[in-house]
Amino acid sequence: MHAFCKVMHSQHCLEVLGMNTASPPDCIKPATPYTGIYSVQDFRKDILDFFRCQYTMADDFIYQYHHLEEGEIRLAQLHVPTSAVTASFTPAITIVHKRLVDVKGQYEALSYVWGNTNPGGMRLLGCLGTGRFLWIGENLWSALRMLIQRRQAKSKKSSGTDLVWIDAICINQADEREKGHQVMRMRDIYQLSARTVAHLGEEKDDSRLFMWFMKRTVRKLMERFRRIHDEAAIRARIVVEYAIMADDEGFIDGAVRNETAKIINQIFAEFCDDPVMSKLLDNRRIMKSFALLLARPYFQRIWTVQELAAAGDSTLYCGSHFCDPVWMSCLLLNTLHPAGIQLTDYIDDHATRMSMCRGIAQFTATMSLRGNLRDNSYRGLHFLLQSFRPSLATNELDKVYALIGLSGEKHLEGFPIDYTKTKAEVYLKAAKAIIFTLDGPGEHVLYEAARSENALTDCPSWVPDWTEMPIRTNLGLTLSATAKWYCDASGERRRAVKADGKSGRPERMSIRPSGKTLHMKAAVLQQIAALGSPPAPNSEGSAALNTIHLANVIEDLARYKDELGSSAYPPTGQPIDTALGILLEADQPRQTDGVTNWNEEPGTRSFLYGVDFEVLLERAILGKPYRAFAAQIYLGCRSSIHNMIKATVGRRFAVSDSDRSFAALVPTRTQIGDWICILERAMVPFILRKNPEDGTFTLVGDAYVHGMMLGEMFEDEENLPVMQDIVIR
Repeated sequence: MHAFCKVMHSQHCLEVLGMNTASPPDCIKPATPYTGIYSVQDFRKDILDFFRCQYTMADDFIYQYHHLEEGEIRLAQLHVPTSAVTASFTPAITIVHKRLVDVKGQYEALSYVWGNTNPGGMRLLGCLGTGRFLWIGENLWSALRMLIQRRQAKSKKSSGTDLVWIDAICINQADEREKGHQVMRMRDIYQLSARTVAHLGEEKDDSRLFMWFMKRTVRKLMERFRRIHDEAAIRARIVVEYAIMADDEGFIDGAVRNETAKIINQIFAEFCDDPVMSKLLDNRRIMKSFALLLARPYFQRIWTVQELAAAGDSTLYCGSHFCDPVWMSCLLLNTLHPAGIQLTDYIDDHATRMSMCRGIAQFTATMSLRGNLRDNSYRGLHFLLQSFRPSLATNELDKVYALIGLSGEKHLEGFPIDYTKTKAEVYLKAAKAIIFTLDGPGEHVLYEAARSENALTDCPSWVPDWTEMPIRTNLGLTLSATAKWYCDASGERRRAVKADGKSGRPERMSIRPSGKTLHMKAAVLQQIAALGSPPAPNSEGSAALNTIHLANVIEDLARYKDELGSSAYPPTGQPIDTALGILLEADQPRQTDGVTNWNEEPGTRSFLYGVDFEVLLERAILGKPYRAFAAQIYLGCRSSIHNMIKATVGRRFAVSDSDRSFAALVPTRTQIGDWICILERAMVPFILRKNPEDGTFTLVGDAYVHGMMLGEMFEDEENLPVMQDIVIR
């Protein structure tokens, strides 16, 4: 027999490839004899290259999935060897079918990032007892090795097996119908697992040091927690306090969890007072390792949101070292943030800092969502899509599909997970579902569509492209939090604070989707007559989040002021400097509490807008036209500068036509002749482009128009805008 086949029949090959050695498939038999020395390592490399190049889809080599019966899932049964897992160890599995209800709490669910799935980066995973294989990515290969090592470390026996649910293995990725059905069950799969094991990747960037720090931290905090925490006493007090709900175990358990969380949060808040821990917090190497951990791809992928949020119990692994995500979240929010420790200070590379900030925003939002799910307090789909819009997905349909199961909205239970649909079809259906939500804020669809340039093809302008990174801040969100006025259906301006002092809220915007069009009422007011400078790239080539563009906008405003004259008054009747100062900030609150947009999150905005901060100072020193003007608009206030950059990102200065012209910040793609419109019950105006052939409109985006915000146009009873029916396509 050829040397090639002899190696194939060796017992070692069974462990290398997990293959039945009795009869090798014809596809791997050599055409010509091999002479010379041929090692197992040579064989392994050659055969993998051979399969990868020529037999990727060969039926006699690839594992063939069997049909899942109703209620069934697949599980991967790990082959745990008796010997230690070495660098050359190759994982192997057995795929089994089980009814989900029968294996509740008897399996673990793996959470990981798929990573590179190009043919050159794939590995062969042997399926024991079949003589066949599955192609898996390098990240999953690493995760399987971690799971097996973890199983060996936990087991007192010399060998054993574990059941694990792994999406890439337990779902037939080639069967779109099965894939859609199983994706619908993923929330239940993770909730019913004994534990979710999250694989962040291999050990690197001092991750081992941070995991050691977390273990020491948790050990110290748990000592204090046990001294002051008495669950029995807390439960007894809650039963008395909420006597009417004493028979509701779910309510009582939730109240106990909330009280326990308060104690843990308080302990973390006092963390910095401990002399030993405060020294560790001051350790730059530890804090940098934490920052780099949060910059990993795991904390930026959309599917990990569901996997962590739905998990009953979970552990984060880096290599063989681990920590609890709940404790890590507490450290981040209740210790570092109150202490003023900014993880951005420990990373010099701007791209890595941006990744870390996105990771922080997603991780903290995910842990908050996890708490909501445990208390049966669900978030709407519009909130989830807005909160996790910066999250990344390989398949753009997953930006919707990964969040549908977390919304808890009854009308979405039948939302089809169909991977044969196009992106435009799925996003249109999701937008309509949000609009039709009972008592839901349908106008959020328009606000979300306005946050980016919307490059969706074959899709209406009013449907958000949830795969695009948000460019503009959501004016409807930032202003509505402090709004005291709104417009009703007839255009009448009403107070949002009722006579009894309680807060009111605008009624829902009356939006009627019909096919790909949106029908509503609006006041079509004025056209754009002049435009200022378009966004300029910053020193790193990015057109977003930079002070260079802010400086250009300030120059535009300075020229506008010179043309009007210092004694001129805008339509609001305010001094020109006051009006333009408010315009530059888009009247945004300077406090960041309660915001959900990733670039407004308190832990990120302190550095995002300072990349080119020196540009402002340089221009002022050089005596640019806006020097005196800049001194009048609070350039000494850092929060004010942040607001200015947020307001001008993705926007440019504009002036409307007519004798009563208005100054505005409008979307970048606004054109001269576009219309400023106030949509029924909307708190901010929108820019619409009229289509001459049929009179319909295209949504360009929301705008800050000084004097038209929050129903100001309806104060003049003699010149009330006329509401009319319009169609947006």
